[in-house]
Amino acid sequence: MKSIPLIAARKLEIGTVTISNDASNVFVRFQSDVIPGCLLYELRAHLAADVAESPLAGGIPRARGNLIPGKFSRRASTTGVLDHTLTIPILPAWRTRGVVWGAAHATAGDSLRPVGVVTVRQGTKRNGKPVAPDRADPAKALCPECPASWRPGQPVTFFTLGFGGQLTVDFGRLLDSAEFARLTCWEITSGNHMTEKIRLEVALDPAGPWTPLAVEPTNGRPGSLALITVTNVAVVGVPRFRYVRISDSTGVPVDPSLPEPCYEDGFDLDGICAQLPDRETAWAVTGEPTAGWTADRGGGSWGEVFSYSLE
Repeated sequence: MKSIPLIAARKLEIGTVTISNDASNVFVRFQSDVIPGCLLYELRAHLAADVAESPLAGGIPRARGNLIPGKFSRRASTTGVLDHTLTIPILPAWRTRGVVWGAAHATAGDSLRPVGVVTVRQGTKRNGKPVAPDRADPAKALCPECPASWRPGQPVTFFTLGFGGQLTVDFGRLLDSAEFARLTCWEITSGNHMTEKIRLEVALDPAGPWTPLAVEPTNGRPGSLALITVTNVAVVGVPRFRYVRISDSTGVPVDPSLPEPCYEDGFDLDGICAQLPDRETAWAVTGEPTAGWTADRGGGSWGEVFSYSLE
C-alpha cells in the first residue's frame, strides 16, 4: 500500500490518494480528509507498465510533458464525495515487471457554511431519555470537521438531532439556487444500528413558508464503524433561499423499555453546507524526482506520476 498527498491549487493538501492491490486489481482510493467542507467531484486515474510508455500503447496520456486527465483510463463523475475508489484490472505485463506507474487527478470544491443557528429542538434517544450532553451543542453542526479517524470516546464535533429533533440554520445572505444548486449533509455513523433519516427544507424567512427538498438523505450504511458519509441534495422549487431546516425523520417510535446504555439517538449531523460552484484541480503529488519524467511547473498540467510496487 502507498499513500500520496492529494494537492489542490498547487499548494493545498486536501487529502490522500492511496494505492493498493489484490490478486486481480489495483485500487486507487481518493479521500478528502484535511480541509472541512472540501468535496471531490471528477476523479481520474491511469496506470501503465512504464513511465516512458507511449500513450498510444497504453502509457499515461500526455502531450508536450503535460498529463491529460481527460484521457485517463478510469474515471468517475460525482455530485461531491469524501471518499471514492477507482478499480483498475492488473495486466499481465504489470505482474511481469512488478511495478506500475500512474497518475491520479481530481477536481475539488469548497462549500459555504451557515453563519449561525436560528432555532433548535433536540429530540431524545430511542428510549426517551436525553441525548448525551457532548452531543447537544447545535453550533457543532455548522462546520463538518469530524476527522476521518474519529472513534467513539473521542471528542465529539457533531450535533445529534435526536429522534424527532429539528435544527434551523442561517447562511447569512440570500443564496441563488442556480449558483448554490446543492446542499451537502455530513453524518457520522458509529456502531451497528438502524438507518437514520432527515428531511431538508429551505426558506427565505425563518418563519417560512418552507419548501421541502425532493431527496431525503440518510446515513445510508448502517452497521459501519465510525463512517463519515455525505449526502447531496438538489435545491429545486425555489429561486433563492437563506435558511435551511433539518429535521430527523427516522420515524421509529420511542420505546421507554429500552435499557441504558442506549446508542440509538437519531441523525448525527456533523455539518450542513451549500456547495460552492468553483472547482480546483487536484493531483496526487509525491514531490519525488522521477527518472524520465518532467512535470510542467508553468501554466500547463502540474501533475506528477508515481510508481507502485505490486504486492
